[in-house]
Amino acid sequence: MKTNQIETKPQFTKKNSQLKWKHTTKYVLTMLNTKIYENKLKQDVPELTQKKLKEMKKNMAMRNPITVYNEFVEIYGTPSLLDPLPGGMAVWLPKDLKERGWPWLVRIILVDKVAYHSNPAPHLDCIETVYHIGLPVEEMMAYRSSSVMLSASVFTDPLMGNSHARCHFDHANNVSNYLVTGINYGNVTLKTAKKLYGPYIMAGMKMHKSYDPKFPNLVRDTLKKIYETKKFIPIKPNIMN
Repeated sequence: MKTNQIETKPQFTKKNSQLKWKHTTKYVLTMLNTKIYENKLKQDVPELTQKKLKEMKKNMAMRNPITVYNEFVEIYGTPSLLDPLPGGMAVWLPKDLKERGWPWLVRIILVDKVAYHSNPAPHLDCIETVYHIGLPVEEMMAYRSSSVMLSASVFTDPLMGNSHARCHFDHANNVSNYLVTGINYGNVTLKTAKKLYGPYIMAGMKMHKSYDPKFPNLVRDTLKKIYETKKFIPIKPNIMN
């Protein structure tokens, strides 16, 4: 990642014999030059043809880690840990997420490296959101293969009771974690989850014809309710009516 001159000095405080990094102000990261970024992409992602690149631009999926970083800071606040150098990462830890009102999120990890993904449309994955399903190991193990089959960018960790989803914007990760939760609760079949995956994600994209402005908050609020009640809650955006 490239940055402007950093306007904050990290403060290290000793607590429980461990050093913790506290940010005094928000880190502001700059957008990479588009042409430079495209050339870098061609090196990092060999399968990214000119045709796929054009399609991503059309769908506004040319979102690099810096763009994603700034959007997640707006939602979740400054990360708990940050390495702003090229190849670095940002991590939101459970303690900070809980204090800010997101106790159902275990962790958010942004890396300065993208992975090309074509499902449900060409885009670049770079940020992972970990959601706590909290079901017993045996129950989640029974649905683990189905969870992984939903998308190449999702998987579960039965030992920790978590669902991991990686994409390039917050709503897509929430949709993935919601559908994986439904699979693990036994309320959503893999076939149904695959059918809903694309439409549910697109319903939260402003540039898409099926955009439902209320749907992203609905998904987020439903994940919260499932976490609190330990019961799966079906939802349906206008596009599915």
